[in-house]
Amino acid sequence: MTKKLISWLAFTMAFCLLLLSCVHDEIYTASDSASKEYHSKSLWKEDATFIKNVMKIYSEHESAIRKTDGNPVWDYAMSMGKYDETFMAVPIVKNDKVINTLVCGRFGKKVYFRYENSEMNNDFFQDIMFGKYSRYNTEPKENSSVNHKGIICTTQSVSMWYPNSETNPDAGGHWETSYYNNCYSFQDYANPGWENGGYDYGGSNGGGSTDPNSQQSEDPCQKTKSIINNPQVKASIDDLKTKSTGTLENAYKFKADGTPSNLIVGNAHTVNFGDKTGYQGGYHNHTTGIPMLAPADIEQLLQFALAQGNYGNSSAAYVGMVAPNDVHYIIQFNGNYDDALVTFSQQEMNNLSMIYREEASDFKEKLLYGSTYINTDGSLNKLGLEKLFYNTLNRMGLQNKVILQRIENNSIQNISLDTNNIPISNPCS
Repeated sequence: MTKKLISWLAFTMAFCLLLLSCVHDEIYTASDSASKEYHSKSLWKEDATFIKNVMKIYSEHESAIRKTDGNPVWDYAMSMGKYDETFMAVPIVKNDKVINTLVCGRFGKKVYFRYENSEMNNDFFQDIMFGKYSRYNTEPKENSSVNHKGIICTTQSVSMWYPNSETNPDAGGHWETSYYNNCYSFQDYANPGWENGGYDYGGSNGGGSTDPNSQQSEDPCQKTKSIINNPQVKASIDDLKTKSTGTLENAYKFKADGTPSNLIVGNAHTVNFGDKTGYQGGYHNHTTGIPMLAPADIEQLLQFALAQGNYGNSSAAYVGMVAPNDVHYIIQFNGNYDDALVTFSQQEMNNLSMIYREEASDFKEKLLYGSTYINTDGSLNKLGLEKLFYNTLNRMGLQNKVILQRIENNSIQNISLDTNNIPISNPCS
């Protein structure tokens, strides 16, 4: 049995080496590697449309783009889990060795090229292309982080199996992990530090995402409908409503498909969504106090916007709030990635929160405003809550960058300001 197993393994290895040799012959005998047919050998489900379009751009502008020896091996181009025609990396190979990596990013209707001579990234592709063994972890992980300077770093990892003894496959083995890192920022595109860029991109009617310098075209009503009607999101909102009669604020984060995080438990008056990487937005509840989104909630909306990356998805971010007496509001980010880079010190946030509470108290004073902003029981009415929100937004310098909506009786109301800066509502159709 052992002899049969060894014979089978030997045959398999010889067959793999034969295939590898054939692949090398195909790649390196071609005088124009950009013109040959593309056959993906990536470990990810690839955005073939984007890769083929990039190949075409490269072939048309190779003399301007090429900055190093070696050839791009397009069969191993990888979009690293991005399937919206926005990013890809391709190894540059010379004499069977990966000597560099060419990356391409699309921003709006333009594409940019950049060489990243990273030893870690070169090793990643070297292992994938020329490693002796082809047994890979089939579910590579992706981690990403965002800082307040707008730099986003993404790490992809792939585990590869190595036997402890090449002459004795039965002797066991071990996994080794290779990594590919990519860091980029809005400034990379707005004022390219990329070596080459500005090439027109056709793609799928301009690509899968929009230019971060302009607002996304999706209607705010449709956005909110798709969010609150998602069964997973709705179940989580309903759960938060039941907790609004408790003593602690709670929250859920949601991925783009509505998948919720675990319940996040805060304290009596605040809850922090925490790391927002991989999440589109979140909902939390208020128990006591002011039933409106506070300065800290607006700041967390900015963090959700940054977590979407700089490929035109910033305005997908949202933060919702439910409170007693069926109070339900949601805010959407209405700016671009650059707008979300606004930061506030802890002292600034403390001051904004103090003014927010003081103004809410002033609105209740009949000597100042009569009954304009209060219900018969003395609590803030809808007008008072919405005026308080817009005054806060103005102090934070985010006018026209955030959309406020009220949800009541299964109806979505867009809240805006009239010419006298008084909140008015218009129902979604």
